Amino acid sequence: MSPFLVLKISLRALGKNKLRTALTMLGIIIGVGAVVAMMSIGAGAQSAVNESLTSLGANTFQVWPGYRRGRRRGSESSQIELHKADWWALKDLKLLKKSYPELSTSTQIIYGSAQWNASVSGTSAEYFEIQNWPTQKGRVFTEAEVEGSALVAVLGQKVSRELFGSTNPVGETVRIEGIPFRVLGVLTEKGGTSWNNRDEVVVIPYLTMIARIRGEDRLNSVTLQAATGDDAKKLEKNAIDLLNRRHRVQDESSGFRASSDSRSNDVASESARIFSLLLSGVASVSLLVGGIGIMNIMLVSVTERVKEIGIRMAVGARGRDILAQFLSEAVLISL
Repeated sequence: MSPFLVLKISLRALGKNKLRTALTMLGIIIGVGAVVAMMSIGAGAQSAVNESLTSLGANTFQVWPGYRRGRRRGSESSQIELHKADWWALKDLKLLKKSYPELSTSTQIIYGSAQWNASVSGTSAEYFEIQNWPTQKGRVFTEAEVEGSALVAVLGQKVSRELFGSTNPVGETVRIEGIPFRVLGVLTEKGGTSWNNRDEVVVIPYLTMIARIRGEDRLNSVTLQAATGDDAKKLEKNAIDLLNRRHRVQDESSGFRASSDSRSNDVASESARIFSLLLSGVASVSLLVGGIGIMNIMLVSVTERVKEIGIRMAVGARGRDILAQFLSEAVLISL
């Protein structure tokens, strides 16, 4: 029997029992729809997790100087210093997207008769982009102001409240180490713990910090951002290797080190993947039920058409022809 004839007979048989065919199709439609919907939900959830991890710094890490051990037994170890030139060398790495240096100190911030002890952080303009930290009032400083060692500052929420209360501080002047700084803006609230409140910070250009407050270009750390989370580990290794070579570090365990949240990010990403697989598994049950429904209807159809099958075989139909007909009906319903 030709495939075309088998298809024609199958369509005619399905057309004679329109209601039964429609109800059978409904089961498989619901099953396929459930699989597609659950897989889409799972993929969306995983994408949302990845976006959240990226915004939290899944592709970002910090580089810190370590300690070089003494060459002779019993000799004291000395700290390896991280300088401005090291950061400039890191900026040439291929996988690097953005970066910023950081110098910090704790000192009093004074405005009129009000004063508040806060952390002063010297950094570049890319700090606010990498940290995803916009201003609530005013603006952040530009790269031109960084290069010009401008006396400008951006305040954290806590510092702004303690010094200015409800008054808008933008355009006002605060004193840091006796030096007047013009307030450009106030950052949005980040919050923190009782011993580490991120809103108790004043951010100034790093060249201003070096020239007017620290008097040296020794950095506390450098933060690097890769284009994607997959590039972060390779970039981290390249950065550490470069710095160790620049400072002639023989023992890597005592050289520069990096810190990131990659382990927790991996756990969260893996949890999202498992969640997606679980949803797909649950939806597959609906698809299986729809398939079993088709199987049952085909079994009923065979039972009802015993006489028809007998007549066909009496006029020369073979067993595989009968099998092809019922299989084609099942395939048509599934399609």
